[in-house]
Amino acid sequence: MSDYLPVIVGLYVFVSWIVHANIIGIDELVEEKIMAEKKSRHGVELLLTDRVNELEGVVKGLDQEVKDLGLTNAAAKQKNTFQSWTGTFDYVMLGRHRVEGYVEVLNTAEHTKEENEAWMASTDTTQRDKYLAKMYDNSPYRTITRPTKDSSYMEWLGWQGSVICRVNVYEGREMFSRAEQAAEKAPKIEWKRQLISS
Repeated sequence: MSDYLPVIVGLYVFVSWIVHANIIGIDELVEEKIMAEKKSRHGVELLLTDRVNELEGVVKGLDQEVKDLGLTNAAAKQKNTFQSWTGTFDYVMLGRHRVEGYVEVLNTAEHTKEENEAWMASTDTTQRDKYLAKMYDNSPYRTITRPTKDSSYMEWLGWQGSVICRVNVYEGREMFSRAEQAAEKAPKIEWKRQLISS
């Protein structure tokens, strides 16, 4: 047995060395796998982070575009600005009765700045005359109210919105059965085209 002792010890040392080398190799392999896994996970996390950031950028860009469109549309219409014809009349009827008053034809639809500028530059009076004719008409089908004996008020759908016509008679109302007749009979009305802000 003593003859085998150096062989057994040598075999033990050799086996121990092989086991130890394998354990170290396994440790290194496991550590390499763990590091590769970490790198891989880190790489995936970086890719995902980059993708999320990219998508957030796209969403922010879309949000800005939506806001810009909203602002553009909001800015496109001039809020509380309306197209209006205003007129005054002052004349003598039957040689001795003075008649004085005010007429307004108001389009309550909102328009863009460009539309309002084009309307201001236009010389067309078709819409104004059309709604005044409706007001002057004594048809029972017209929508007209008389808030006071010296004034008439009519509201009508048209001209791209709701149209309001008003006639106020300051002097000479007793000469007419309806206030709007004072404007209808006027030999001349001094008209002014204007934009009214409320």
